[in-house]
Amino acid sequence: MSINGEKMGALRRRMGAVAALGLVAMVGLSACAKVANLKAIMSYKEANKAYQLADYKRSAQLYEESLQSDPNQPPIYFYLGNSYDNQYKPGVEDPANEALLPKAVQNYELAIEKLSRPEDVNLKKLSLQYLAAAYGPDKLNDPVKAEPTVQRLIRLDPANPTNYFALAKIYEDSGVYDEAEKVLDMAKAAKPGDATVYMTLAGYYNRQGQFDKTIAALKERAEKEPNNPEAFYTLSTYYWDEAYRNNRLKESEKKEYVQSGMDAIDHALIQARNRRDQFDGGARLVAALECEILIDDGEQTSRARVGHHHGAIVGTQGLNCRPADHQILAIHQVAGGGIGEGRLRPGVEDIAFPVKPREMRNRGVAALAKRSLGELG
Repeated sequence: MSINGEKMGALRRRMGAVAALGLVAMVGLSACAKVANLKAIMSYKEANKAYQLADYKRSAQLYEESLQSDPNQPPIYFYLGNSYDNQYKPGVEDPANEALLPKAVQNYELAIEKLSRPEDVNLKKLSLQYLAAAYGPDKLNDPVKAEPTVQRLIRLDPANPTNYFALAKIYEDSGVYDEAEKVLDMAKAAKPGDATVYMTLAGYYNRQGQFDKTIAALKERAEKEPNNPEAFYTLSTYYWDEAYRNNRLKESEKKEYVQSGMDAIDHALIQARNRRDQFDGGARLVAALECEILIDDGEQTSRARVGHHHGAIVGTQGLNCRPADHQILAIHQVAGGGIGEGRLRPGVEDIAFPVKPREMRNRGVAALAKRSLGELG
């Protein structure tokens, strides 16, 4: 055999050996990858169990292990971030505790970045929501970072008014009131049939001391829910609060607001009686009784109507009214100043009440009305 032939044979043998070694290495790498993948799956399952049991310290540890074995698992980043988030204790000044929120934020951001499949959209929304909450006043208190996060959430889910509420609250807390109002108007445009939008608007205007706009929002809510007694009851409480707490009002304005509240509660009573509905406070209205009571306020005689409610007792000693299904009354209106002894037209039966006239004078009708209905507004 020639020298060239020997060299070619040796080269072939060497190449064969290298190929064999490469094949062995590939098999080894493939086996390692399978082992790593299996380990990631096992850690993920154990982490989910710990997460469901609210053992967030262990779930964070196991999610970290799973990602070390296989970092290409986008959903894990949310659950890892949330595990750190749930371990955080507000107000606890401890380095270990203070390190939790930055870890949570980091993983929420990674989840938002990596959750790109259509089926991941809900988890991506959650990641944005929790990220915004992490920047909130109870945690990192960083509105500058919270604002763009909520903006991203609105772009992702523009039909959800809750996102607009969150952004408006950031602006309101930062004193940017014009922007807060604009965002709330955007919420109304996004979902005009949602009663929560109008309640949120009313709450905002009420905090700003804008009574007319507060009432306008509550009326819009009532228009959207004409058969909901709670909508009209809430409207009445705002009228009464304004009438009895705003000392700058003229007597004529007070009476106007009290009468408007009276009209609203009449509507609520009618709707509740028709539907036999149950309010949030658990008081089921069983009948609406219009009983005209003459009350001497020291200067003039005023009229008040009384409604029967199950589960709420408030009134004045000596107050009489014809009993309905339940002998439980709530005073809804008194025009004028203080409240004196109640006097009824003749021919009605007596009902005893535990609240004394002096207590009523001191506390006011509006507060009693709220108490009587279980603070339903």
